[in-house]
Amino acid sequence: KKPLGGRDPNNNINLIEDSLATNILNLSETNFKSKDTRNEKTTIYSKKIENSPNWTLIVTVKDKEINSTANKLAEYIFIYSLIGIIIVVVFSIMIATSLSKPIEKMEKEFNNLSQGNLNAKLDIKSKDEIGKLATNFNFFVEKLYNTIDSIINLTSEIVNSNRLINHSMDNLINGKDSDYYEEINGKIDKGIVQLSHSIAIVLDNVKSQAASAEQSLAALEEITA
Repeated sequence: KKPLGGRDPNNNINLIEDSLATNILNLSETNFKSKDTRNEKTTIYSKKIENSPNWTLIVTVKDKEINSTANKLAEYIFIYSLIGIIIVVVFSIMIATSLSKPIEKMEKEFNNLSQGNLNAKLDIKSKDEIGKLATNFNFFVEKLYNTIDSIINLTSEIVNSNRLINHSMDNLINGKDSDYYEEINGKIDKGIVQLSHSIAIVLDNVKSQAASAEQSLAALEEITA
């Protein structure tokens, strides 16, 4: 035990006056401000020790030490807060970048698609909503490409069929004189034009034969007379 009045021989602190010492011994716990022999402000804290022979623990701390610790704590809080803000800003930039880059890619591929490029494709493999949107975009472009390709093939078949019909009709009309005579399977040597000409010749022959028959009939009538 140290005397409750006087000075502490180790740190030269004037702990408390005798009257205050008596109050400390009577109270289970207390704290108050005082000054040491160097007139430095000091905080004194006391607490009775349980299960002891009426002992009391007394702690004295200079205010300047408390302020120094508080200042260091404030510095640490400021530094850690600054580090936390920097980390938050970096993560925010990373998240914003991770969102903006796929959107920029999508905008670029949509522009390519609007200009008729059916090879537009988004290479985004994330599992979030943007990744699902990219998958649906690629599926849409593929379906659109297949549909347009089918239409092109069907149109090409129709054009070829119309070309064959046109060539066949030309051969039907002109026969060997058709420009497409060598290209056609199942050729017609005489077309409608030639048939029409042959029919005209036959008609002329029939007319000639009719005239000859009339002359022969007239001759017979003369013979009969």
